[in-house]
Amino acid sequence: ISLFFVLTVVAMGYELSHDVIHAGRMAEELRENAESMGLAADAAQFALWRWDIAHDVIWISPNGRKLYGIPSGEVVTLQRFLDTLHPEDCTAAQQTVMRSLEGDGNFQAEYRVVLPDGTVRWIGARGNVEFSSQHKPRYLRGVSGDITERKQIEEDVAAQLRFETLLADLSARFVNVPAEALDDQIEEAQRRVCEC
Repeated sequence: ISLFFVLTVVAMGYELSHDVIHAGRMAEELRENAESMGLAADAAQFALWRWDIAHDVIWISPNGRKLYGIPSGEVVTLQRFLDTLHPEDCTAAQQTVMRSLEGDGNFQAEYRVVLPDGTVRWIGARGNVEFSSQHKPRYLRGVSGDITERKQIEEDVAAQLRFETLLADLSARFVNVPAEALDDQIEEAQRRVCEC
C-alpha cells in the first residue's frame, strides 16, 4: 500500500461522505416539503392526485377519495374515475383529459360527481402532464376541489337575471298595449313568470 493509494482512498471517502450527507439533507427537505404540501391541501380540502398513464393507476389523497366517494384501498383507474362522474359530464371530461395528453399538457375541467349515496357535487380540477423525452405522456398530476357552492351561486344569479330580463321585457310590452287587451297581456305575463 503506497502513500498515494491511502491519500486517494481518504479523498474519495471524504467526497463520498460529503455526498451522503448532502443527499440526506435533500431527502429531509423533500420529506418536509411533501408534508407541508399535504397539510396545505388538507386545510384547503383539496384532493391531490397523480395518474400513472402507462400503468393506468391513479394515486389519490385521502381527501380525494372522500371527494369522489372512492373507498380507501380500492385501485383507481381512469375508467373507475370516469364511473364516479355524472353521466352528462363523462364524455366531456374524458375528451378534456385526452386533449391535455395530446396537446400542451394543461388540464382544467369542471364536472359533477355522483357519490355512492346519490349526492351530486361539482368538482373543479387542474393539472399538468409530465412528458417523457420522446414527448409521450407519463403522468398527469393535479389537484381537485369541491366547487358546488360556487356553482349554486352562479345558477342563482343566472335565474335572477333571467327573471329580471323577463320582467323588463314584460314591462316594455305593457307600455303600448291598449286597455282592452291589457287583461290578456297580464295573463300571459303571469304564465311566463310562473315558468321561471
